[in-house]
Amino acid sequence: MKTHIPCSCFVWCGIVAAVALAEVRGETAPADLLEKAESQKAQDLVPLAKSWLQPAPFELKQAQARYEPAERAYQISGTDPGGVEGTLQADPEHPALNPAFVLNGLRLENPAVRIDGKLLAPGKDFQHGTVRELEQWKTVIWLDRDCTQPVKIGITP
Repeated sequence: MKTHIPCSCFVWCGIVAAVALAEVRGETAPADLLEKAESQKAQDLVPLAKSWLQPAPFELKQAQARYEPAERAYQISGTDPGGVEGTLQADPEHPALNPAFVLNGLRLENPAVRIDGKLLAPGKDFQHGTVRELEQWKTVIWLDRDCTQPVKIGITP
């Protein structure tokens, strides 16, 4: 007897696996992954799951970036006051959906964000904010776009 397992079963199993993996690592699954799981069709969740489980590498020229799954953000350290520049190596298997960047040790009140040389409009194309911690400032940038191919990103004061 041939058994047919619907595609949605694999997607939901992937989400459950992602949540379980986060719990094993002592992390929390991103809330938006769980919220979207309730409101979208299973096949529409595949890119979101990939963006979390297989994030696109972010290659920087003068700083270090690591993806933090619990925050769905690239944590960037070693930045200089001039900002950061690099390439987000997105592709269909490693998409970047509404990528977020946390620039540790850098306070940018009005950052300029460029993608492939094009200046983005604050409030429309990206959101930003600063956070003061005990020993440092952080600038948080959230892009309102999905990337499925490599893009050059520049964030400057």
